[in-house]
Amino acid sequence: MTGNARFITGWKASLLVPLWLIIAGAAALAQNISARAAVSANSAFVGEGIRFQIQIEGSDKPDQPDLSGITDFSVKADGGGPRNSSSTTIINGQITRQESHGYIFSYVITPKREGALTIPPITITADGATTRTNGVRIQANKPVEAENFKLRASLSRNVAYVGEPVILEIVFYYNASVQRPNLELPALETGDFEVYDLDDEDTDQQNKIQELNGKQFHTMRLRKAVVPKEVGKVTLPPATIAFQGQSGTEIVRDFFGGRRQQPKWSRFVVPSNEETLEVRALPAAGQPKGFAGHIGEYQIRATAAPLEVNVGDPITLTVALSGPPYLEHVNLPSLHLQDALTREFKVPEEMDDGTVNGNFKVFTQTIRATSANVTEIPPIELPYFDSDSGKYEIAKSQPIPIVVKATNVVTADDAEGLGPVQAGASQVEAWSRGIAHNYEDMDVLKNQRFDLMRWLTAPATVAMLGGFPVLYGILLTLTNARRRREADPSKARARKALGELQRDLKGAADSNAVLEVFRNYLGSKLKVPPGALTFRDVAQPLESEGIPSETMTAIKAVFDHCEASRYAGGASADDTSALGTQVLELAQTLERRLK
Repeated sequence: MTGNARFITGWKASLLVPLWLIIAGAAALAQNISARAAVSANSAFVGEGIRFQIQIEGSDKPDQPDLSGITDFSVKADGGGPRNSSSTTIINGQITRQESHGYIFSYVITPKREGALTIPPITITADGATTRTNGVRIQANKPVEAENFKLRASLSRNVAYVGEPVILEIVFYYNASVQRPNLELPALETGDFEVYDLDDEDTDQQNKIQELNGKQFHTMRLRKAVVPKEVGKVTLPPATIAFQGQSGTEIVRDFFGGRRQQPKWSRFVVPSNEETLEVRALPAAGQPKGFAGHIGEYQIRATAAPLEVNVGDPITLTVALSGPPYLEHVNLPSLHLQDALTREFKVPEEMDDGTVNGNFKVFTQTIRATSANVTEIPPIELPYFDSDSGKYEIAKSQPIPIVVKATNVVTADDAEGLGPVQAGASQVEAWSRGIAHNYEDMDVLKNQRFDLMRWLTAPATVAMLGGFPVLYGILLTLTNARRRREADPSKARARKALGELQRDLKGAADSNAVLEVFRNYLGSKLKVPPGALTFRDVAQPLESEGIPSETMTAIKAVFDHCEASRYAGGASADDTSALGTQVLELAQTLERRLK
């Protein structure tokens, strides 16, 4: 028993040796991992971004650090990655290799308030080991306005409703040279708004002269559309702009000892004013059926083409919305929900995403009349809340007169040529041009003997027998040709597309008709239905065919010009003729690429 006990004890001890080695190795690994925090400056202005790094030694695969403890700064990630190095030394023939592993997390931090602010120690975990950074203190100073540099913020309205776009405009006024301006908008990082960029002629204007407090300034301008999410009073914290600005001149000596004057540059951080927005809830009373959250004052217009169709033919309905200053996020409620329209038209549930064109957002939809009794496309309605009057309203387009022709239905009687038959008459007697017309009695029959040789040598028989192979060959050729056409009818359409475009352009009376002709041409060449093609529909197929960018730009210009003309009071005959010439030249250019 004693021997067995000794054996077990020795066996356990042999296991403990590698176990202790593993624990010691892990402890050594933990001791080899270190982390430190560093900043590019120990003082900054409120709203001025400075660089903050977490530098890790001993591992190049750390876990993402938790920065939730940094409350006095806004934090934005700014790159980072592994920082590894290796070196080799040879002393007396002995080769020694050394490797070091590290990682850097890089951020831009911006003080939210003035005072002595602290970045607390941050816990870092890497390869199962944990360490902490040092804490960092930063003095945050209040930004001040300078005589030659000013920043102003303004809202298009100070009372708005939840979901209503409001335009935030920031204008930088300057009377001296500036370098590397960096604008901070903390109001857009609070989560109180959905934020959209505005792409218009007023955005980012530079060197536009404008007066402020009786003094002339150059200006830079930025506009954003902000949509409030919740009810309440929101105070937008000041925006700040940091830059290097000219603060005068200074005398310096050049290489040869001469004195010369040069601009003196200083660091500036200029704040804007605060703005307040009162956000109200939409009233529940009086909300109309079909209201989809449209807020502002809307106008709606509609056009259709063609205006003379058969029952079931496609009609391209184009609807344009206007009114609010920002339309990018605005959608048109599905037209299949409008009862007045669906009573007499077949309307798909799918809707076009729409395209912003100047002050309009344009949507297209294909509809089909279901009866020959239809005389007009009814007004398209859009319920909205007018934030100025505080009331719900309904914008309506004008009705569009159309002509719908009945579709002819061919019956079996029409195919056979039979009319109604009177009761009591036999079928044979009623059809005077059919069997009854040739009906005779037995006396007209002649008893004739059949002569085979005479029949074979008769001219009619020779012509008939000889003509069969020729006729078979002709029919076979025609059948094969027809099969090839039916296998890909789009090729035939594509071949005829240019000729049809040239023919139809001669009868185009306005820009809308020119656009329809161009759509039909592009639909034939690209082998897609031409009904309601937009530039977005044809852009990708054309680019895949290698169409040059300048041609694509010209095609987009045609679509934009024609769609804008619908709402601009029409175009002159000269404009229509010039537009037709441009479309024909574009088609001739496309012919060389599209087969």
